Amino acid sequence: SHANMRFRVIVETQEGYDAWVANQTNDALPAVGTEAQAGEKIATTLCAACHMIRGTSTNTAFAIKGPDLTHVGSRNHIAAVTMENNSENLAQWLKNPPGVKPGSRMPVLALSDEQISQLVAYLQELQ
Repeated sequence: SHANMRFRVIVETQEGYDAWVANQTNDALPAVGTEAQAGEKIATTLCAACHMIRGTSTNTAFAIKGPDLTHVGSRNHIAAVTMENNSENLAQWLKNPPGVKPGSRMPVLALSDEQISQLVAYLQELQ
């Protein structure tokens, strides 16, 4: 799976970088809207086994198996930079992670299309 990882370097001013770091240390804000709130419930139950979202009940998961999702909505890419971070790609990733990135340790969770839509709505709010 490491062979599938891509890396990008972003050149930023010191002030821009400092602002980014300050935002990244903030907790996640509560979900807004019915669909995102349903997605938050999914995230804090299913996703919390491997991922942390600071400011939620997933704080007990130390993100040792998967990345910290606190600000995943602000990222330009997902899946080790193999996909742009947009609703379509995020849904595709959640439906079948190993199909998108062979060797991924994220399992197929057999989520319904409705659950995927709710989870996408929530994850995109995590700015």
